[in-house]
Amino acid sequence: ASGGSFEQRGGEESDVVAALEGDVAVRGPEGVELRSDKLTFDTATRRLASPGAARIVADGMTADLTTMSYDPDARRVDAAGPLAVALAGDEAWRIDAASSTYDLKGDVLKFDAPFRAARATEVAAGASAVFRSPRNAARLAATIEGPALAAGVWRGEARWQLAAARMEAAG
Repeated sequence: ASGGSFEQRGGEESDVVAALEGDVAVRGPEGVELRSDKLTFDTATRRLASPGAARIVADGMTADLTTMSYDPDARRVDAAGPLAVALAGDEAWRIDAASSTYDLKGDVLKFDAPFRAARATEVAAGASAVFRSPRNAARLAATIEGPALAAGVWRGEARWQLAAARMEAAG
């Protein structure tokens, strides 16, 4: 970080918001790194937040987020707006969703509202979804609640499309 500030809120001395600015990086004990141009930590809520673009880098996964907050006690990242997620060096999925939650403890990425994910010639969409083991492309599994849709091009030739009330997929 290249700069920072402290702001006392409320009547308690311990109620402080610390802000760091300028290529800020925070690393967790399990090797997960949060990067942003500005991160704030609120001592009252015990949350780390990025009001603008942020990046999560973890073994096998990179996620670019529109905004995010991190709860270190629950080890959970809550994001708002579109995001891009790349797994194990694979091409990034561009995901349009109002919000998402990444549970670091359980290695689970959740979309509790409609989402659309696309990359190259593949697309998946649904009313909600749970992706298990997103940091390990070989163990990645997904449950998409419907209406659910998946479509793509197989081997550059055949187009395929699936629609169902519920889809289960595994890497």
